[in-house]
Amino acid sequence: MPKKINLAELTCDDTSGQWEVRIDRNRCEGKEDCVKVCPEAVFEVRRLTDAEFAGVTGWFNRFRVRVHGRRQAFAVRQSDCRNCRRCVAACPESAITVLPLVP
Repeated sequence: MPKKINLAELTCDDTSGQWEVRIDRNRCEGKEDCVKVCPEAVFEVRRLTDAEFAGVTGWFNRFRVRVHGRRQAFAVRQSDCRNCRRCVAACPESAITVLPLVP
């Protein structure tokens, strides 16, 4: 069993705009945990468009997304991310990764 991360122990970088937030459309169930823990309000949860839903692969993933109302998280203010990784720790589906932004 993975070690439980204490969100209070995670610290943010001093600067924003250096991180790419990726959300795996095949895993996200739109439970809003990322929205609740992000100190920079990077995320919002909304319904997938038809084109976005078409990008979900595999029958099981498509079924799961439908069960959750086709709602998923989006990093709408990604440039505000300061890499605290609270979203990564809080996501129950392990659908979020934060990587250094490649110029």
